[in-house]
Amino acid sequence: MGDIGVIIGLMGAGIVLILAELVLPGGVVGVFGLILIACGIVAGFMHDAVFGFSLLAASAVVGMIAFWAWARFFPGSRLGKRMFLQQDTKEWHGYSPENIELLGKRGTTHTVLRPSGIALIDGERIDVISEGDIISKGESIEVVRVEGNRIVVARTADL
Repeated sequence: MGDIGVIIGLMGAGIVLILAELVLPGGVVGVFGLILIACGIVAGFMHDAVFGFSLLAASAVVGMIAFWAWARFFPGSRLGKRMFLQQDTKEWHGYSPENIELLGKRGTTHTVLRPSGIALIDGERIDVISEGDIISKGESIEVVRVEGNRIVVARTADL
């Protein structure tokens, strides 16, 4: 098993599979690439100890440089921009901040609230929750609380 061509072939195939892992999901291809590189290093040790250590050292150095280059340049590349999220989440609240504007507004139920359903407020269909009681379709309601995305309504007397 000391043929250097086979060793170089194992190492080359491993590198190709690891590069393919950049665009293929799942990790299986990359694991097979690492296994082939490890087999190439073991075969290098079987051929000659110095050759094996050389392959091991070269693989470690090239691997670290390649990882650094990938982490530094890939996210900004055309393919990287398609794979990584580019939006900033600083302005994300986890809820719609404009919901607070609904506080005190009146509308009618579009569906039966048991206790959740849909209400029409200012001509918009909005998911709401009643304060606990069932409210029939078409009844007048008022927004009494807004808790994040949860809009709580109560039955009102018809005007």
